Amino acid sequence: MAEAFVLESVEPGESLSWASRLLSGEPQDAFAPSEAADFAVLKTDKRRRDWTGGRLAAKRAASKAIGNLPLGSILIENEPGGAPRMSAPGAQLPLSITHTDAGAACAVSMSGGPIGIDWEMVRPLDAGTLSLAFHEDELPWAMNASPRDLARAWTAKEAVIKLLKSDLSSLREVRLSGPDSTPRLHGAAALKWEELGRPALTVFHAHHPDSVLCVAHG
Repeated sequence: MAEAFVLESVEPGESLSWASRLLSGEPQDAFAPSEAADFAVLKTDKRRRDWTGGRLAAKRAASKAIGNLPLGSILIENEPGGAPRMSAPGAQLPLSITHTDAGAACAVSMSGGPIGIDWEMVRPLDAGTLSLAFHEDELPWAMNASPRDLARAWTAKEAVIKLLKSDLSSLREVRLSGPDSTPRLHGAAALKWEELGRPALTVFHAHHPDSVLCVAHG
């Protein structure tokens, strides 16, 4: 069975190293002049780290998906709504990028179907945050869930809304009966999924010592 997506991640140290090269104007072959110009307007070390790591992960994933293209020939741009998109010779595949303190990651769809990714640190969430993200039907288990199970559920929700190109206000429309369940879509999220005409929604989790990553694809 063919892979549904290609996943690549970049550690913070490598992101900062590449950001330093771009900031100093050191010769490099991963980022095109137009991308270097986008980088130049970033004002903080965190923004530079996240931007560089996310795009480096995206270029590596895209290169692997397409067939080992040089990284500099793959442009990672933004759609009008802010979602990333790939521009590469001979291929246009959907992709999604995420950043966290653990690093940056990108998933590229191999089928051409929609894809979303999220990566979160494992940490407690207060009741106010839970009520913003979890519907009242989910709160009984969410209020008693472990920080890792909450990270698993949160990443599934956010990966799905990124797949749908929605915003965080849609988190409560992506519902789970537990951290291991398949998300069920409601309201505007369900309508967007119907418009995409996809037969199934699948989520994949990867667990790290202090974080959880999730890819949603259709």
